[in-house]
Amino acid sequence: MYNRKDAYYKQAKQEGYQSRAVYKLFDINAKHRVIRKGQTVLEIGSAPGGMTEGLLELVGRKGHLVCNDLLPMPVSFESVSNYDFVQGDITSPSVRARIGGLGYKFQVLVSDAAPSTTGIKSADHEQSVHLVRLISSVAVDMLEVGGSMLVKVFEGGSRGELVSELKASFRQVKVVKPPSSRPNSVEIYLLCTGLKG
Repeated sequence: MYNRKDAYYKQAKQEGYQSRAVYKLFDINAKHRVIRKGQTVLEIGSAPGGMTEGLLELVGRKGHLVCNDLLPMPVSFESVSNYDFVQGDITSPSVRARIGGLGYKFQVLVSDAAPSTTGIKSADHEQSVHLVRLISSVAVDMLEVGGSMLVKVFEGGSRGELVSELKASFRQVKVVKPPSSRPNSVEIYLLCTGLKG
C-alpha cells in the first residue's frame, strides 16, 4: 500500500518544497545532467509548481524558466525575476505565440504533466502517450537544435512505438525511473537529447 507520507514526502516538507516531485527532477539531473546553470527552460504542465521550484534552482539566477499550464500558478512565483508564466492550452497557436513572443531560445523542455486518470491502466497509458506526442510537437517547434526534452509517461504497451517516434526527432531517447519515484508507480520518464535540425 502506498504511504503518501513516506521519506520523500517528509523530506520535501522539511526542506520547504511543495512536493516530492522536485526530488525526481534532482535525481534525474544528478545522473544525466539535463539542466545546467544559465540555461533557458520551458516547463509544460507546471501547476502547482512542484518541479518549478527545482528547475529554478537548477538554472540559477543567470538562467530563465518559462512555465505553461491550463491552471494558474501560485502567486509566490510572481516575485521571481527569472520566471515567466503563460496560462493556456499549449496546443493553441495563440499560446505558443505568446511564449515565442517572450523572445527566449529554449535549450530544455521539461514536463511532469499527466492526463486525468480513469483507473483503467491501458486507457490511462494511451492518454499519457497522446499527451507526450503533443508535448514533443512543442519541443520540436520551440527547442534549439541540439536541445533536450524530459517528459513523463505512464508505462504500457505503446512505449516502444512512442520511443521509436521520438527517435525520429532526437538523437537519443532513454527511459529513466528516478529512485524517488514510488516503486509501484507506472510513471517513467523519457529523456530525449540532441534535437535534430
